Amino acid sequence: LDSCGPMPDLPVAVTTFQGTRADPSLRGSFRNISEDNFTPVHFIQSILHGMAEELFSFYQAYLDQGGSVPSLLVGSGNALRRNLHLRRVFEQRFSCKLIMSENEEEAACGAAIFALNCSSPK
Repeated sequence: LDSCGPMPDLPVAVTTFQGTRADPSLRGSFRNISEDNFTPVHFIQSILHGMAEELFSFYQAYLDQGGSVPSLLVGSGNALRRNLHLRRVFEQRFSCKLIMSENEEEAACGAAIFALNCSSPK
């Protein structure tokens, strides 16, 4: 994917393939498909950008409510951990360096920490 260079004519991917918390009935879609961008590489890049855009909307809402711009992003999850291309797209979209959390299987670690805190005497 890196050898492709910038791809300005990407299809636009909406990556809500299993809906959202607010509307589980939503489904994903692609638009802006043309004869020139109907390629596997364009679709892969489109999905990566769509994933970043979906999370960026939450970030933008945070900023709109007075949140401060971070100097660093900390990513979690195997999609980011295992995909250098996705990490680069996130860094580009958020205009910020991205590092991965120290622990793998972050959801399991969080659940274990929560269970430990709940079972500790107060």
